[in-house]
Amino acid sequence: VKSGETENERGNQVRVLPNPGDGGFVIDLNWATEETVHITICNMAGMKIKEWIAVTVKDQTVSIPTQIDVASGVYLLIIEGSDSKYITKVVVER
Repeated sequence: VKSGETENERGNQVRVLPNPGDGGFVIDLNWATEETVHITICNMAGMKIKEWIAVTVKDQTVSIPTQIDVASGVYLLIIEGSDSKYITKVVVER
């Protein structure tokens, strides 16, 4: 698994580029099944900054561009599917 990329035992993959970034990120989801996932970005205190829903496509990468207007710092990216949950850090450098 490459830096900035995570994979679970079901073969689901998450990649965030660039990380660190200036607040503009692309979240790449490659899921073993088609399903609706909930995506949330929070500050380190757990306050939601942005949230949305995406639909994955079986064995294909879905790229989700996003922009968060926040101060420099470390934020949590949480992606929840029906039977999996990913939590990873994204770093914003302004």
